[in-house]
This record gives sequence, structure tokens and C-alpha cells, in this order.
Amino acid sequence: MALSFALLGTVRATHAGQPLDVGRPQQQAVLSALLLAPGRPVTDRQLIEAVWGEDEEGWPRDPTAALRTHVSRIRRLLADPAAGRDSVLASITGGYRLELAPERIDAHRFESALVEVAARQADDPAEAWRLLGTALDLWTGPALAGVPGAGAERSRARLAERRLSALELRLELGMRLGRHADLLGEAEELAEQYPLRERLHYLRMRVLCGCGRQAEAVAAFQQARQILDEELGLAPGAALTELYQRIRRAERQPAARPRPSQLPSATADFTGRGEELALLLGKLGDVGRCAAPVLVIGGPVGAGKSALGIQAAQLVRGDYPDGQLYADLGASRGGPVAAADVLPAFLRALGADPHGPAELLAARYQEVLADRRVLVLLDDAADAAHAGPLLPRGAGCAALVTCRWDAAGDREGSAAAQRSEVVRLALGPLDLAQGCALVAAIIGAPRADAEPEAVRRLVAACDGLPSAIRSAAARLAARPRWAVAELAGRLTRPDRA
Repeated sequence: MALSFALLGTVRATHAGQPLDVGRPQQQAVLSALLLAPGRPVTDRQLIEAVWGEDEEGWPRDPTAALRTHVSRIRRLLADPAAGRDSVLASITGGYRLELAPERIDAHRFESALVEVAARQADDPAEAWRLLGTALDLWTGPALAGVPGAGAERSRARLAERRLSALELRLELGMRLGRHADLLGEAEELAEQYPLRERLHYLRMRVLCGCGRQAEAVAAFQQARQILDEELGLAPGAALTELYQRIRRAERQPAARPRPSQLPSATADFTGRGEELALLLGKLGDVGRCAAPVLVIGGPVGAGKSALGIQAAQLVRGDYPDGQLYADLGASRGGPVAAADVLPAFLRALGADPHGPAELLAARYQEVLADRRVLVLLDDAADAAHAGPLLPRGAGCAALVTCRWDAAGDREGSAAAQRSEVVRLALGPLDLAQGCALVAAIIGAPRADAEPEAVRRLVAACDGLPSAIRSAAARLAARPRWAVAELAGRLTRPDRA
């Protein structure tokens, strides 16, 4: 049987997707009372009171006969032998029982969904949000729209309250998921539609705060206070008042400064460079300096400049509690990114206005960094001058710059270099021991130890450059049946396979 019923709007019935005639309003009232209690007995008295109320003076002359007329029509609706349907409305002593699976009725599917949402909301708010949206989509209008009788009125009020609670929960879950901007219109509309419901005013204020609109949240509280006073003669409750007071306290306190954390992850198999790393860490960890140091790491392509810079930056990030900025300036790829194009993103990350001409942005950038401890990592610069406008001047800051070895010493007299303590570190190939250690870190020590001479030949074939060694070792790691000697032989042949 493919019967299904809708109560969350006008009362509707379908069979195999085709609409059925649910009859006149009083028949709908009887049908609705049965549908709201599937599988449970409903007495004649309960049905009569649901349609005509508890006051017997309002009943028809023979309420039982009138009820049976409606039941008979409902039976014909539910039973159509020509359509292959048997009646699902059973007569029992003193009443009736609708033998229909609850999932055939939208109101019960809605209630079941709310139970599942309650079970998931703590551990999986995203899934709870999705389920709640699906449940609320079942509603097409006020429940039992146009159905008369005290029973329908009570059920309508109960279902409306359940829907409103679900809408409030959706706002709560949406805020947990960071969807404040998407929720704002709905929160405003619900607070206006139900002005005496404090919970909605509370949620509206929270959504506004999440959108950074604290002044409007304060105005929303004042509006709610006026409505509650004029309509009910009551003051706002404790939750609403406490939220308002928190907002006002936050307004009087300096706004928390953003703390960007933009550093890429360090290379998991970083190996060697002990002396170079010690030098960088010593300079970056010198908290007693009087000028912001600029550490320029130069070297040939593949020497591991970026890996070393990121490793050092990650190790000292705790010394720069106001944040770490990162930009890939892309010089080695032929189209270097101009510092003027990076400044807006850096200013935005620092919570400053990113708009204006380049000169103004450069000055604003230095002003913002003046009293902060921020580490700036500028990767793949053309030279120190290329990175110049992005180099901090504040004594609490520092910069790491990576560039080609032949560019590291260029333009030493640039204004940027003159303003700061510049330390240049020339990075060459790894020594043989460090190169072998890198291979072992990637392919595993047992495999490397089994062919030590082949590993040494592999490192030599890669000219000791970390990027080449890492690439070759990655090929071996992906092919566990290959011998190290086989790849080393390929790399030492003239054609370099």
C-alpha cells in the first residue's frame, strides 16, 4: 500500500502519488484525529469531542450517528478494492484504530526527525542541521489548516510549538557551524513574527553579534524590552538581559586583535641543516634586539631553502604570539608577485583596513606591526628588494626571506635592507651523511641499510640537493620492489632515466 498523508499544512492524502479526496472539514477533523494516533485506539467519545468539543450542548442530536457517517466515508477513502487497497481503519470496542505505519504521515516523520536531531546535535551538528532542514521542509503551512474542532485546535497549537522549537534549534546549530550571515534574515523574520517569544530575540541578538553587528544587537534588545513591557508588562528575562550586558561589556573593552597563523606545515622528513637551523633559531629567538632582523636564505634551485625557512619558522612560532604571516612570491616561476599585491591580504589578516593606494598600505602595515610580535616568512622572492615593502621594522618582529643564491646578495643597499639587521645564509647541497639520512627517512632505515653504497651513489647522482634526493627517494618508496642500486644506476647514466 502506498497511502500517505499530510497534516503539516492543509490535510492531504495520496495513493501511489495520486491525490485523494479527504472530504469536507468535519470529515477531515475525524481523519486528522485518527492520523495523529496511528496504531492506537481512539474512542467514539474522543472523536466526538475532537470534532464538536467537550460541551454536549454543541453536539449534533445524534453525535454517534454523525461520527459513523464520517467514519464510513473515511473507510471508503482508505479502502478501494479496484485500486488494490484494503481498509486500514479497524473497528474496536467503543472506537476505532488506524492500522497505518507512522512514517506514512508527515507529522510523525517530523517528530521522528526531531528525536534523531536531538541524538546527533552534540557530536555531529552538521548532520543534525541537515536532518532538521529536511524535517522543516515537510511544512507547507499551518498544521491542519482549515480543520475545525477543539481537537484540531489543540493539535495545531502543539505542532506549531514543535515547529517553532525546531526553528530555534536550527538557528542554534547554524551558529555552531558558523553560518551567522546565512541565518540573519531568518532570525530577523522570526523575531518579528513572534514578538513575545524571548528566545527568538535572544537568538537574533546572537546572530547579529556573530555578524559583527553588535550595535544592532543592542538595538534589538531595546526593541524587545519595549515590546515585552507594552504587551505583557514584563521585563526581559535573565538570559536576554545577561546577553545584553555581555555585549555592552565587550563594547567597552578593546577588540581582540586577530592573530594570523599562515605558516605552511613543516616537511615531515626534514633532515640535516643543523648548523644553519641553529643560526636561524638564534637570530629569530633573540628577544632583546633593537631592530627587526631580516634573515635571507639563498641557494640554488632544489637546495631546500623553503623547507629550511618553514622548519625554522615553525620552531619559533611560539616566540611570535601576535601571529605569523606567509606569502609565496613566486619569483622562480617567472611571474613574481608584487609586494603591493600581498599587502592587502596581510593587512586583512592583521585586522586592518586593506583598502587604499600602495604607499598608504605600506605605511599602515608598518604602523600595525609597530607594537606586535609577528614573524613574516616570504618564500621565493626575486631578491631582498622584491620583499622590501613586506619586511617589518618593529623590534618585536622578524622576517625570513628565501631566494636564489645569486640574488641573495643583490641590492644590499636597498632602503629595506638598511632599515633592518640583514643576515644572509648561503645554502649549499647536503653533505653525504645528511643526504643518506634523508633517503633513509623516506624509504625506511632497514631498506637503506641493506644497500648503503647504492644510497651513497643515489645521493651523489642528485648532487646532494634535497629536492632531487626527496624526489628519487619518493620513487623508491612508491616501488618497494625496486632496488636502490637500480635507480642509482639509472640516474648516473647519461640519459638519466
